[in-house]
Amino acid sequence: MSQNELDAAKLIHFDYLNAQDQQQLVWPASFVVARAYLDQLERANGLAPDKVAAARRALAAPSRRRGRGAAMR
Repeated sequence: MSQNELDAAKLIHFDYLNAQDQQQLVWPASFVVARAYLDQLERANGLAPDKVAAARRALAAPSRRRGRGAAMR
């Protein structure tokens, strides 16, 4: 797992845990979540390397302006 995936996982919080319940996980729109999805695509070869690089560059500028894990709005 990448650091982006670990950071994205930290965004999820359960008020309670019931092993018999199947709670739906919904991640907030944030740059860290977008980078985590990109890491997964890269690892699975789901996107060409040049497209991965372009997506990383596109995510880098706005996330620097808002803070690394900032929400997208």
